[in-house]
Amino acid sequence: TLGQLLAQIAALTKQADLLKTLKRGDRVLINGGLLATVVSVGEHSVTVRSSDSKLEFQKGSVAEILESSGSTES
Repeated sequence: TLGQLLAQIAALTKQADLLKTLKRGDRVLINGGLLATVVSVGEHSVTVRSSDSKLEFQKGSVAEILESSGSTES
């Protein structure tokens, strides 16, 4: 239905906006439940550190920014 389509468009827009604001130092939740801190942001990927591990994910894997670093550096 039209309502469902509009809801999907709104969710995609919200995700795109979230990814545009992603920056180094942000505390994020990765799809699947991983909590990590952003180390670097690339065009299509994000590198994060969780505990003693450094991992690279597709940007779309970021579900939520839990805490913003407050810096404007990416």
